Amino acid sequence: DETCKGTYTVTDEEVIAAADTVVATIGDYKLTNGQLQTFYWMQVQSFLNSQYGSMMMSYGMLDYTQPLDMQVCAMTGSGTWQQFFLKEALNTWQNYCVLAEKAAAAEMELTEEETAFLESIESNLTLSAQQYGLQSAEELLKFNVGAGSSMEDYVYFQELLMRGNKYYDAEIAKINPTHE
Repeated sequence: DETCKGTYTVTDEEVIAAADTVVATIGDYKLTNGQLQTFYWMQVQSFLNSQYGSMMMSYGMLDYTQPLDMQVCAMTGSGTWQQFFLKEALNTWQNYCVLAEKAAAAEMELTEEETAFLESIESNLTLSAQQYGLQSAEELLKFNVGAGSSMEDYVYFQELLMRGNKYYDAEIAKINPTHE
């Protein structure tokens, strides 16, 4: 229950200390606090970049310049934006795990290109960091997803997404809609 605490905001030092703490499990899948942080901030960024997120901000229903744990979520009418994004992050992780498990059961493997992409993430992030005047990929990750998320956490997110999307795309391709 993401509402069991009023706030999940802590210092960077506390986040780093708890990064390897397992916070959720589904079957053999374990989610660490660092991985959750990656899923959380990816949800926040995705929402803010969406048309709906832009509308929420333009109407003053979400003020990204203020702490998310201090604002009532306009989407639910109760709870905070922090709790909303936490729930979305946990749901996303759960969906990715289920889809990745189904992909594994269907013996769907990553292609060489997909594997190469995963292996190039750190070097690509390093190049991006330099373009933004940052020293390293880790510094870019800290800027984008916070102090507790590591390169391994970000790669985990990307790999789970890729594995799940492979199965999802294959299932969607089987659907032949009719006019009826």
